[in-house]
Amino acid sequence: MPINAVVEQVDVQAVIERVDINEILTRVDIDALIARIDINKIVEQVDLNRVLDRVDINTIVSRIDVEQLVARTEIGGIVIQSTSGLFERALDTLRAQFVRLDQFTNRVVNRVLRRNPAEMPLGPPRLVGRDAA
Repeated sequence: MPINAVVEQVDVQAVIERVDINEILTRVDIDALIARIDINKIVEQVDLNRVLDRVDINTIVSRIDVEQLVARTEIGGIVIQSTSGLFERALDTLRAQFVRLDQFTNRVVNRVLRRNPAEMPLGPPRLVGRDAA
C-alpha cells in the first residue's frame, strides 16, 4: 500500500487531540532553543514605525513625575543660577546706565551754573580726604 493512501486514512485531528502538548514542552530545552534564535534577524524584520504608531506618547508622558525629574537632575538649581546670573548682569548694566546719567546731569548742571570742572572737588571731603578738596 502506498504511503499516501495510508496518510489519507489517518484522522490528523484525532491524533492532534490525543497529543499532550504540555508533556512535550516539559522535554524541550528552552535555553538551547533560545540560543539557536537569531535575535538580530528578528529585530531587522520589525517595522519600528508601525510599533511607534501604536505607542500612546501622552500616556507615557502623563506617567512622568516632573518634580522628581527636576530634583534628580538638579535642573532647578541650574535654572536659578542662570536666572540669577542674568538678573545680576541686567542690574549691573542698569547701574552703569545710572552712573552715566548722573555724570551727564552733573556736566549739564556745571555748564548751566558756569562752574569750572578743574575747580570742582573730586568727591565728598570725608571720602577723598581734605587735601584733595
